[in-house]
Amino acid sequence: MTLIIRPATPADAAAISAIHIDARCQAYADLMSPEALSAMIAEVTLEKWANRLRYWKGWGLVAVENGGTIIGFVYTAPNHEGRPGVGDIEALHVDPAHQGTGVGERLLDAGLEVLAQQGFSAFELWVLEGNERAIQFYLKRGWRPDGERAHEFGGDFLRFVF
Repeated sequence: MTLIIRPATPADAAAISAIHIDARCQAYADLMSPEALSAMIAEVTLEKWANRLRYWKGWGLVAVENGGTIIGFVYTAPNHEGRPGVGDIEALHVDPAHQGTGVGERLLDAGLEVLAQQGFSAFELWVLEGNERAIQFYLKRGWRPDGERAHEFGGDFLRFVF
């Protein structure tokens, strides 16, 4: 498979939204109540992604396989807590049919490169407790939990730093 990582555009919003929903449903189905998962999914809208990609140009990247199909994305941003020098991996999701193929690793590397180019030297992200696939993915790449927790959508999220 030939894989291209490129900046996301507003035209990619529908594919990104669909992958975001599919990946969350697969990863979180056994970790959250159906009501909490529904609430989390409801916040992932085509309009929201289109606006993000329109106004935050350069922060989102997509993985496109040789057929032109978007199979994953990473979205980065300055730290929401305003911590100087810290950039966030806001979302990294791969189409469930392509998980385990190296797409996520390529997207993570590309997202970190975007943040570094923006001047960030420390990085963080949040993972739902119990999402062992994601936890192991980040641990193998040198990320570590720092003990911070947040409770959203009926689940506990763990902060990882790099």
